[in-house]
Amino acid sequence: MKRAVLYIRVSTDEQADKGFSLASQEEHLLRYCSINNIEAVCIFREDHSAKTFNRPEFKKMINFCKRNKGNIDLLLFVKWDRFSRNTKESYQIIHEFQRINIEPQAIEQPLDLTVPESKLMLAIYLASPEVENDRRSLNVFQGMRRAKKEGRYMGTAPIGYRNSRDERNRPIIVHTDYAPLVKLAFEEMATGNFSQEEVRLRMRQRGLNCSRNGFHVMIRNSVYPGLLFIPSYKGEEQHYVKGKFEPIINEQLFFKVQEVIKGRRPVNTMKSTFRDEFPLRGVLECPRCGKPLTGSSALSKSKRKYYYYHCTKGCKEIQSTEKIHKAVKDYLKSIVIKKEIIVLYEKILKGHFGQNDKDRAEKVNILQKKIDKNKERLDTAMQMMLDGEIESVDYRSIKTKLEDSNSSFLREKASLELDNLDYSVLIKNSFNLLKNLDVFYDEANIEMKQRLLSLIFRERLIYKNDEVQTPKNNEILSLISLKNNELDHKKRDSSKNFSTLSHQVHSQGFKPRTF
Repeated sequence: MKRAVLYIRVSTDEQADKGFSLASQEEHLLRYCSINNIEAVCIFREDHSAKTFNRPEFKKMINFCKRNKGNIDLLLFVKWDRFSRNTKESYQIIHEFQRINIEPQAIEQPLDLTVPESKLMLAIYLASPEVENDRRSLNVFQGMRRAKKEGRYMGTAPIGYRNSRDERNRPIIVHTDYAPLVKLAFEEMATGNFSQEEVRLRMRQRGLNCSRNGFHVMIRNSVYPGLLFIPSYKGEEQHYVKGKFEPIINEQLFFKVQEVIKGRRPVNTMKSTFRDEFPLRGVLECPRCGKPLTGSSALSKSKRKYYYYHCTKGCKEIQSTEKIHKAVKDYLKSIVIKKEIIVLYEKILKGHFGQNDKDRAEKVNILQKKIDKNKERLDTAMQMMLDGEIESVDYRSIKTKLEDSNSSFLREKASLELDNLDYSVLIKNSFNLLKNLDVFYDEANIEMKQRLLSLIFRERLIYKNDEVQTPKNNEILSLISLKNNELDHKKRDSSKNFSTLSHQVHSQGFKPRTF
């Protein structure tokens, strides 16, 4: 009597569509064994796809057969598509079973593999299910691509949306209560004043829970401005199409954020800790070992609490917060910029940014005209198609090219509009801040204090000999300070030197910042 291992496999969709249940296959195989006087040694039941042999039960079956080499003659299954839907790997696995003298056999598609002509039928049996799989995958891919090109969103809705159905029962996505927070996140990112992590944490405080990676994906997702990305395929270039759902933000805001992401300068990594008693924690450096100072508190015998900064590396550096805070305020108060210097730099900066604004406005105007022209061309092409003057396939080709062109123009326009700010107000506010650094610092909250210090001082501060020492200041403040004496000697003919000073300011990349 021959001995056989029975292999039963089904995937969820096959069971639903074709009725290939595990029970029916098992019954069929056991009946075959009974009729043909074959002993069923073991039954392995699988519910994984046959695209590969990386299946849990199949691996167990191979190990079982190898352990029982010489005691098993047959590997039985109902059809060859139960065995595999991968032609290349199937031949390798069949050869592996034959090496241990086990014959794989499909009871409904029997083959004598010792006969050379049987290999032709085996190739057909193995290739047919793979072709069926590939055709099904291609149909799904083309169907989803066609649906996306029609503006329908496919897949799980991103945060801010939820999956739903329209009046014709077609899948759509609609806004949720998180949509306003998603919009706010984009608006804050567009300012360029916050890092991605800062915006993410601010949104989390408002109720928008999002992981770092999730937020990274969210602010780059073109679905939010109502655009669906169509990747390139068979000569068709990648492009965007308008989605048939309500956008959360407009295209201009989306592309503005993309420009901020790509062009953002590195954020100062000075440690930021938010406790009112220790605004300088993470900002101070130990004068003995160079490690950052932290802050702590202690109770006196009279139960009064004292606050101090100290080193974390055991070098016994310890200083009263009161002394250090006063020294920092005194240092900020000592930064004085003369009125003549402020007037001069205001003129230089206004002249510089004024010309930039003019050039930018002209470029934006040209781009808008190109966008409008493409829209007119698209309307004309549609009318020609409706009148039968061009074929629909030609219209789609024209539509794709024009929409791709407009997407490029919109991105360029958004990049130009990113810096479309009222620089006169920003310049005035910036110099007002510089003239009153100590006052602004004193009135700011803990977060703003640390941000201000990170802008003024490029490295950690050192408190030594009852004063604050600054290894490296902001380049702009250093530049203004450097020019104090020179400007005092050249007040009368300062207008002649605008170009020289302007060049030096411009080389630093100065851009006023709002607080």
